[in-house]
Amino acid sequence: MSDKNKSFILYLDTLQITNKLTDSQAGKLLKAFLSYHSNDVFSLDPTLELVFFSFKAQFERDAIKYEKIVNRNKINGLKGGRPKNPEEAKKPSGLIGNP
Repeated sequence: MSDKNKSFILYLDTLQITNKLTDSQAGKLLKAFLSYHSNDVFSLDPTLELVFFSFKAQFERDAIKYEKIVNRNKINGLKGGRPKNPEEAKKPSGLIGNP
C-alpha cells in the first residue's frame, strides 16, 4: 500500500458478508482494515481472518490500480501539460453561414 494513498474503498457487494457478523466481529474487522492500511500489526480469529482475506485481495487490486494512475499522471505531468499559447483554434467544419 502506498504511503501517499490516504483512503481505501469498501465495495457494497463485499460488505454484504458483514451482515452475518456480530457487531463485535464487525468492529474488529473494521479495526483490522484500519490497521492494515496503517501498516500496523493486528491479529484476528480464524473466522474473521477468512472474511478479511477477501477484502485484502480487493485492497491490493485497488492499490495496484492507484499506483498505475499515479504513474500515468506523473508521466503526463513531465510532458509539460497543455501549451501556454496554442495555435489558432480549429474552426468547426460543415457550417457555411447562418442557417
